[in-house]
Amino acid sequence: MPASTTFPVSQVPTEFIKIVTAKNDEVKREPGLILSREDIINIKLYVKYGLALPTDSQEVVTYLGYSRSGVPGLEPEDIRPLFAGIRGNAQTWNDIESNVQQQSIDLDNFASKMTSMGGKILEYINKMDIYVQAVNTVGDTSLQDSGIEIPFQAEDRKVISSLGKLVEVLLKSIEVEEQKTRQLKEKIALFKTKISDELEPTVKRKWELITRANISAEVSQINSQIEILQGEIDQLKKDYDKYVGLAFTGAAGGIVGLAITGGIFGEKAEKARKSKNKKIKEKAELECRLANRQAIALSISSLNNHFEDLHIRLIDAEEGAGHLAFVWQSLYTNISNSLSSLKTIENGMDLLTFVIAFGEVINPWKEVKNSTAQLMKIFDEAIAEYKRLYHS
Repeated sequence: MPASTTFPVSQVPTEFIKIVTAKNDEVKREPGLILSREDIINIKLYVKYGLALPTDSQEVVTYLGYSRSGVPGLEPEDIRPLFAGIRGNAQTWNDIESNVQQQSIDLDNFASKMTSMGGKILEYINKMDIYVQAVNTVGDTSLQDSGIEIPFQAEDRKVISSLGKLVEVLLKSIEVEEQKTRQLKEKIALFKTKISDELEPTVKRKWELITRANISAEVSQINSQIEILQGEIDQLKKDYDKYVGLAFTGAAGGIVGLAITGGIFGEKAEKARKSKNKKIKEKAELECRLANRQAIALSISSLNNHFEDLHIRLIDAEEGAGHLAFVWQSLYTNISNSLSSLKTIENGMDLLTFVIAFGEVINPWKEVKNSTAQLMKIFDEAIAEYKRLYHS
């Protein structure tokens, strides 16, 4: 929320829902309760990549495309623990994703419960004789200056006690929701910390090894050598074409000449063949080295790119869960205060004051309820888009 914006704590749910649905004009981020559509898709791409990484020694060799890099720290057995760590981290995401999705559902269910139960509490109070009497007595006089007290009867106290139990049910529900949100925040934080404190630094160290080994320069040099060899091979093929011809000349039914030295059986053709075969072999060896070096750089570079992309997304997710937890915390405070007020009501004017204050706590949840469907739809559409574009 912008630092310059201030509002009563009872309006926290309303302001929060405006932010996560991007209905606040100052919000530039894509809508989403904890994760935006783009966040969901990109994190799932990392998970897909991570789950595909091998952990078996031979499978790592096959995946990397080399059995020996010649660079300490970049051998397949050096890469294998990194792959295992990334794969293990990726395996924890499905649970987090389910919890994130459940938060939207829980928010929707709670908004229904809050507006329904809160509305019934207010509706019941509105029908109480002492409340009607208080409203009629106040009339046009301000509540603060009326100085009128309408004492409670024994029956009124029983009703208020029963309503207090309903408020306690709401309070317990809020407590449960806040706990679930905080647990989700902790899970996201662990997922993020595993990447930021362990996996990403390891990947960066591997990339430093690649840089120090000057693999990029070596790749460029090998490419140049391959291009030179390819040019020489192409020229040898052209030269060879000159030597290709029938050793036998003339008509099959007449006098026939035999030309060996100038044809495919001659010395020039044989030299061209041997030279071409040798250069093709050299080129194949260089291409193998190139694939080796490129495989190292590509694998580490891909991981580095994933982690750099995830950094901000996971910070946003953790903050998003924290914001939702604050909503529950502020609501818990409001409802707890309402319960305390309800228990200390002594007369009709106190009851009237309670209704006004409690209504301010309940009413914002009508707007929350009207927006939760959009939040659930954002999540569902993101999953559907991911499956359509990337799932196989």
